[in-house]
Amino acid sequence: MRVTEKCDVYSYGVVLLELLTGRMPVQPLDQGGNLVAFVKQSIRSVSGDIIPIFDTRLDLGNESIRKEMAYLLKIALTCTKHLPSQRPSMREVVTMLLQGSEKHDNIDITNNIVLESMVDNMQPSMSSPNVNDQCGVNSIRGVPRHGE
Repeated sequence: MRVTEKCDVYSYGVVLLELLTGRMPVQPLDQGGNLVAFVKQSIRSVSGDIIPIFDTRLDLGNESIRKEMAYLLKIALTCTKHLPSQRPSMREVVTMLLQGSEKHDNIDITNNIVLESMVDNMQPSMSSPNVNDQCGVNSIRGVPRHGE
């Protein structure tokens, strides 16, 4: 496996998901097997409310905090896209984080359509190996990539 900046971006996305959800990066198989899969599955299954994804130990009563968390969730999903070429650079991630305080005011946390659209087509079938998967889903799950 070749380690690249995109591997670091993926790992950073996983760390963000850990902080937002309060969950470990490895999940039971019935929950997807890893945190990225769990979050994507949860977003697909929630009906207009992403709040249940977040760690219940956090102060979710404050609307501003919920909006910031939703914004961080969008960044985490962008960082954990399946194809490394679709992930942002760390410089872009930092820019997104710095702009976050201005942008989170426009996030509607009761409508997860934007998050669902980010999740759609992000997880290709595991039965068809993807040679472009470097430091991605297959690497994290421990599934050998094509040619290994």
